[in-house]
Amino acid sequence: MANDVTDTVVDKFQDARRRVEEQIDSARQAIDMKKEQVQRAMEAGRAAAQQAREELERRIADTKAAYQTAGDGGIVPPAIPTRRPATAAAVPLGDEESEET
Repeated sequence: MANDVTDTVVDKFQDARRRVEEQIDSARQAIDMKKEQVQRAMEAGRAAAQQAREELERRIADTKAAYQTAGDGGIVPPAIPTRRPATAAAVPLGDEESEET
């Protein structure tokens, strides 16, 4: 009888330990997956930043070249378009009246 109780306790303990180890493994896998996602996002962000920097440097070089040409009596530098965020146009300013009133 005592051996049966001991065997049952040992079996339940081993089963519980196995379930906990499975949960730990599952959590580790989820963490690894999230780490990989973050790594890919960081790499994509770096690539986008590098691309934006290169574009900005090219535009600056173009503008400098245009100013140098203008200084020699040549062409006037091109106007650089300004970009407004899409939300800026949709949000009315406080001093503007709404069309509803």
